[in-house]
Amino acid sequence: MKEKLSVTTLILFLFLIIFAEAILAKSWTPGVAEGDFFCYEMYGVFTSSDLNDFTEVSAFEQNNTDEVRIDIAGVSGSVVYQAYTLQFGNETTKFELKTDLDPGNAGSFSFSELGVPIFAANLNVGDTLLTVELTVEETLLRTYPSGERETNHASWNSTLDYGNCYFDKKTGMLTELNRTHLYVNPVTSSVIKKVDIIKMTNSSFWSVAEPTLWVQASIKLARVLIAPVILCAGLSVCLKKRNRLKSA
Repeated sequence: MKEKLSVTTLILFLFLIIFAEAILAKSWTPGVAEGDFFCYEMYGVFTSSDLNDFTEVSAFEQNNTDEVRIDIAGVSGSVVYQAYTLQFGNETTKFELKTDLDPGNAGSFSFSELGVPIFAANLNVGDTLLTVELTVEETLLRTYPSGERETNHASWNSTLDYGNCYFDKKTGMLTELNRTHLYVNPVTSSVIKKVDIIKMTNSSFWSVAEPTLWVQASIKLARVLIAPVILCAGLSVCLKKRNRLKSA
């Protein structure tokens, strides 16, 4: 009876090892920590079927942002606190934001709002980006100053708003956004096309040496291969012990 119990316990323990990584990947935890920083360039490009519309465009946005820096001020559970620094030539503006990555607490986020969306760490294809109500469509290898990194891609497409966004899988931080929004003048029917560009230009993660993708894949493969070895070894010990008891 004790032998059967030992084998059952061993099998259950192995199942926990195999599926622990998958369970943790589904948890909505931040991939950043206090002290991390991320720098972006942000600008908009406007086109219109009526040149007179540009007098209205200048009223709601001007392309005068030199740099946007986000410093991670702290992380508490699923909440990420951010300190923004906006550089406008000789003028600097600072403010603070926070993002809750917990599905039960997260609020909606619009790409038109001032701020860069943050996503949970290690999301996989099919996972939902709750803060912007999108879905991870694919994971790509993109080259950054530190080398290749796994990057998640999502897109959206509606009549007046469409675009693509890319974000670092490990940190959940946005690396690039291209959004097109159409403004239709109800009187003249002219259309203003506004293209928003957000692109990461620097990051604390780009200067940190990380294991190559080959090393990461080897570690994952080793975890899968070691499970049956442990199982066989455990069963062999139990069988030898039972044979000794029978021959005694």
